[in-house]
Amino acid sequence: MPYTFLEIVETVSTRLGGTYTEIHQNYLLRLPMENGAIQEVIVITIANQSGEPMLKYFSVAGPVQPEPELLDFLIRNNMGMDYGGFSLMKMEGADNLIVFDSVPLASANPEELVPSVRYITKLAYETKTRISSGMNPF
Repeated sequence: MPYTFLEIVETVSTRLGGTYTEIHQNYLLRLPMENGAIQEVIVITIANQSGEPMLKYFSVAGPVQPEPELLDFLIRNNMGMDYGGFSLMKMEGADNLIVFDSVPLASANPEELVPSVRYITKLAYETKTRISSGMNPF
């Protein structure tokens, strides 16, 4: 039996010890990191190229300059990630590095999503910490 979008968000948020807020029929999760900091994850539904509803979730690592060295790193390392991948997203006129994943909404199981959401959240937080300290994101 398929889960509703809200059931998925509630379960994932609860299992990861976080909170969530609905924003324009999508959700913002606030998940605690080991050091007590909070990392946000945006959860949306969107149709893929075939029109199939998808559950997409991503966490922002921060603004970056899309230089060749960074782009090369991202492309070469996406295949080695346990879940999801890196991407760039334009936000408020700046390129931001995000970590994301997606699954078909019809088959999304919240218990199976917990490890993926945990992984992308932690990776985005670690990357954001490096960026904010002036270090290379990787």
